[in-house]
Amino acid sequence: MNKTIIIVIVVVVLLLCCCSAGGIAAYLLLNSSSTVEHEDTTETSTSTSIADNLPYTNYEHDFSLLFPNSWEGYNVDKTPGAGLEFEAYYQFKLTSSTQGEVSMFTITVYSQNDWDPMLEELGMEIKLGENSEYVYTFAQMNGIAPQDLQAAFDDIGEIKDSFQLNK
Repeated sequence: MNKTIIIVIVVVVLLLCCCSAGGIAAYLLLNSSSTVEHEDTTETSTSTSIADNLPYTNYEHDFSLLFPNSWEGYNVDKTPGAGLEFEAYYQFKLTSSTQGEVSMFTITVYSQNDWDPMLEELGMEIKLGENSEYVYTFAQMNGIAPQDLQAAFDDIGEIKDSFQLNK
């Protein structure tokens, strides 16, 4: 077999594996009732900077994000990765008046051994950071945000850029 065919086969197999993992993750998310409450350590401030608004700290996996006020009332659903190829999957949601709860973006935490850089190379996830234990990735919702969540959707890049490891 020539090299091009082998590369195509490998890419197709990886895509099928990713789709299968995504299907399993979607099933678990739809059947998960575990909601992580965000710690609200908001301080009163007259500044409109994202840094002065709604902080989120995940103590289990030691990372933090900052949310603008347009994200007030957001929810975080956690799906543990027991038996899957990730440690945990955090889905950040807002409620739309027309579509109910909408997943805006996710952060997936992989062990160093389970992280596959091909996910980033294929554009499926963006690597946010890593430490000696975990690799942290980001994926944004696909499609168009409901009209009433458009401002919040526009803030996702700033939220992603605020990602910090706590250790």
